[in-house]
Amino acid sequence: MSKSAICLLLLSAVSASADDVVLASRRAGAIEVLDPVTLATIGRIDTGTMTEGVTSSPDGRVLFVRRAMRTQPRGCCALFAIDLERKDACFLIEPTTGVALTGNGDRLFTQRGNMGVEVFDGKALAKLPTMRAPSIYQLLPSPDGKWVFGVSGGESSVDIFDLDRNVLARSIAVRDGFARGAWLGDRFYLFTRGKLWTLTPQSETPGTPVPVVLPGAVDCKPAVYELLASGGRLYLYEPFGMKVDRRGSCGQPVAGGFYIIDPATGSVLSHVAATRYFSRLAVDRGQAYGIDIALANPQFVRIDLQTGEVEAARVLDADVWNLALAGIPGALVPRGEMQPAECRK
Repeated sequence: MSKSAICLLLLSAVSASADDVVLASRRAGAIEVLDPVTLATIGRIDTGTMTEGVTSSPDGRVLFVRRAMRTQPRGCCALFAIDLERKDACFLIEPTTGVALTGNGDRLFTQRGNMGVEVFDGKALAKLPTMRAPSIYQLLPSPDGKWVFGVSGGESSVDIFDLDRNVLARSIAVRDGFARGAWLGDRFYLFTRGKLWTLTPQSETPGTPVPVVLPGAVDCKPAVYELLASGGRLYLYEPFGMKVDRRGSCGQPVAGGFYIIDPATGSVLSHVAATRYFSRLAVDRGQAYGIDIALANPQFVRIDLQTGEVEAARVLDADVWNLALAGIPGALVPRGEMQPAECRK
């Protein structure tokens, strides 16, 4: 191989490298960029008031931030795209209920309410035709970018959208309590009230679930759980600090922490950090990151999934509301203060 070819390969590897960071959303109007090992703040992005959450594009070059609406400064939420190279923020849509992107980032999905699924070109950020839909969803694109599964929590149903045709292909009714879903490889998992269902894009019915028995769980009021997936495992946790918070209303302590679940059998492999009460949790590469609100001052913690031990912790300001994990090209990682300019597109 020639020297020039070797140099090109080296340059390609450098340009493709990314720094893992943790993004913490502050309601007062900022995204804090944290070191994933020490949890120290290495940068801060000014995002405007009532910052609700942040989602990174798969290549880490754009952050999609939900914050106060332009028409209602105390209302949630408007969606903005912050380009980390141009250092500007472009308005996309309002209101918005959440953000989901395909694995290659070519399409972005959100909703303004019960008005269908809004679609954007994930690169050019141009508006694409809306997919007609009957509900408000937890939107979960498949890893291959061909499908979006929409989980309707209250109705416990899954609507399957075909992205080649940009249409709702079929609906699968489960109707077994509040549901949340997650993709793990080419299989989609749905958790409802002690049951784990397995679906694929070709599923016509929900099939037969496997039972999930949660050690230490208290059955006093309907519990709302969030389902995560990483490294061949599922992770289940009950978020606290929201409108539905069962602490203090069950007559006995409610289990905190999170459960690691074998997706094939539904068996609980371990119950981690049971005395911590997470309002948010994210899992990736053998680490769990959570906002623990068990004490008066919330803590941000990093937990090793092999040992279950807290490896790092720091006290947070009370307005830290949400978290996300991202891989951002090293040269674009915000360091120090960043105030995005008005949209230049």
